[in-house]
Amino acid sequence: MELTLNDDQVQFLDTIRRFLGNRAGVEMRHAPTLERRRETWAALAELGLQGVAVPVELGGFSGTPEDIAVIAFELGREPVGTPRYENIVLAARLLGKGSGDAVAEMLGRLVTGDLRPAIAAYERPTCFDLAKSTTRISKADGGYVVNGDKLAVVDGDDANMLLVVGKMEEGGDLAVLAINPASVGVTISPHHLADFTPAANIRFENAFVSEAMLLVSGADASEQLQDCLDEALVILCASTVGSLERAIERTREYLAIREQFGQPLGQFQALQHEVADLFIETNDARSMVYRAMSALHEGREESRRAAAACKVKVMTAARAVTGQALHLHGGIGFTAEYPIGHHFRRAFVDEKLLGDNEYHLERFMAPSGDEAVERAA
Repeated sequence: MELTLNDDQVQFLDTIRRFLGNRAGVEMRHAPTLERRRETWAALAELGLQGVAVPVELGGFSGTPEDIAVIAFELGREPVGTPRYENIVLAARLLGKGSGDAVAEMLGRLVTGDLRPAIAAYERPTCFDLAKSTTRISKADGGYVVNGDKLAVVDGDDANMLLVVGKMEEGGDLAVLAINPASVGVTISPHHLADFTPAANIRFENAFVSEAMLLVSGADASEQLQDCLDEALVILCASTVGSLERAIERTREYLAIREQFGQPLGQFQALQHEVADLFIETNDARSMVYRAMSALHEGREESRRAAAACKVKVMTAARAVTGQALHLHGGIGFTAEYPIGHHFRRAFVDEKLLGDNEYHLERFMAPSGDEAVERAA
């Protein structure tokens, strides 16, 4: 499977590539300042990237998973302080599950860049299984009270809206709430992930939120949430593949100028074969993203398995490709100032986001409902 882009799409992606290239300085790779991050967020909003996943009737562009994925490929190429695109898409999809004027206003603010959302979903004891969430949502007068702790909330240090996953005290169903991080009872502890992605640990202690901020709830909440997560998973994988492709380009450029025994390293056939192997591995990973994108239009069971398989395949390739690219650079690749090291660090961070390989391999191997009945019999 391959995506064929029209002239407008090619021109749009070229604009994104130039935009990122102009901001790919060292200061953007190493814990970009809050001011720079907000500048980048506003610039992306001007390009319309936040609105691609938002319905057109709310000011967005009603983009398909394919539209969103090709943007993610580009955003993953440069190690700059851009927000994680899979989180933008996930926030748009979760907000789209809600209703009412408050939700419509938040989606409009997302399109214009005024809303900076972060997804507070994962916790220490759950092993990425949201069904084991220990965050509790209790009914209160005119709204809900939230108690719990969330770890490694990407962009949670500067978000002005948190989308929090928890369990309802009454009934035990999963739910998603939109909470203002400035609310009483919300404590934010900023930190950075290994690839300098800004994040935060967040504690909720009797944090109150109004009824209008309940986005997803009820018996079908788990399925709705997983639908959104699987799409975000594919977008994350697309972004990772973009990073791998740029890592290979940088490796080829380096081998073309670095000389050994009086000639460029790129002239040695053994190294040419190694780069070719990296290309093959990355191309296979891209194909898995295309397959997962296609499965998003199919039934839930197929999309679940395809998204899980995509995560395992892409992240396994990411470790291998970036590790070998770093090796081909030699000692300079390990310096913090050289960009190839960021691709390597990003591969390890991406593997943990939205569930690691072990978790998604278990998802892929889990029997379907019919198979489970047969085995039980």
